[in-house]
Amino acid sequence: MTRQAGVPESADTVEAIWPVARGLFRKADRRGAAIRLVGVTLSGFDGEPESQLGMFEPSAPPTDRVVADAVDRLRERFGRDSVRRAALLETDDE
Repeated sequence: MTRQAGVPESADTVEAIWPVARGLFRKADRRGAAIRLVGVTLSGFDGEPESQLGMFEPSAPPTDRVVADAVDRLRERFGRDSVRRAALLETDDE
């Protein structure tokens, strides 16, 4: 089974891509069958943003992009496992 979906605008952060991937997974018609592989592919990279920023629209600070860049720099300096999302940490209950 193959399903696809697009994001409404250019995206390069987990916060923008994950909800689309999660939505596809939740909509999958599994009929009781186990899923053994889920893949996400990103495409359409040309180096230029697809949309032009509005001149008169207030722009929000690019928090997701700033955080993603900081995480990339930390991983380059201290190794891939130096930073991870809190949601991936195990608790004492597990």
